[in-house]
Amino acid sequence: MSNVYPRGDRRGFDNSFMKKAAFTLPEILITIGVIGVVAAMTIPNMITNIQDKQFRVAWKKTFASVANAYRMAQENPIDIPMVEGWEPWYPGDREVFSTYYKIFANLKTLDYCAGGINTPVDCIHNSANFSKRTKYDFSKIKSLNGDKKSPVMYNATGGFAILQDGVHLFGHAAFWHYPDIMVDVNGPSKPNVVGRDIFVILIRKGQVIAAGVPGYEMKGCSMNTSSDSGYRSVESFSGSGCGYKYLHEK
Repeated sequence: MSNVYPRGDRRGFDNSFMKKAAFTLPEILITIGVIGVVAAMTIPNMITNIQDKQFRVAWKKTFASVANAYRMAQENPIDIPMVEGWEPWYPGDREVFSTYYKIFANLKTLDYCAGGINTPVDCIHNSANFSKRTKYDFSKIKSLNGDKKSPVMYNATGGFAILQDGVHLFGHAAFWHYPDIMVDVNGPSKPNVVGRDIFVILIRKGQVIAAGVPGYEMKGCSMNTSSDSGYRSVESFSGSGCGYKYLHEK
């Protein structure tokens, strides 16, 4: 039998396949739920990876700036102002704090000081006054594996510098007789984790090197590195050696 409907009239069109292709409301809700679960699982990791890349770029930039500032200080010596009546507490204090001052003075900073060198004594060994000027809470620092045990280096400070891009530098006091600088690439903001946004610079034998370099203290960049609460706990902090690793990554 021929089609009795005029050309273009769809009343004789069998649309049963369209009915079969349609999704029901429960199916749609289930699909949306699955997508939500997948997003919840993947988006945080994506954000973390993006942050880590940003932190590592900032670390490389800061390391280069500190190395350049140290070179400038060696090539163009500057007069070191001393606080009247200040005397070294430990052997090597004067040399270590002078090194911090020379570096910080050659950086683009919003604020800086080196304990006992160019500022009152509230710049040295006083976490309360340090926190007022830097807005930094040393008690928030954790290691890469989540431990949070006596980060000695990070509160027994001998100076600080706040760079114009928000990076915070903290010079360790001279107990160890040589300069070490903690670098927090995003300042007081979280995560405050050694090996993620916190790195360490060592100054040894006239050179600026990243913690983790073979042959020097600070352990490797691994979450499996345990953290103890010893006096030199920074050396065993999980993540203390990440600076060298990331500095050499492309």
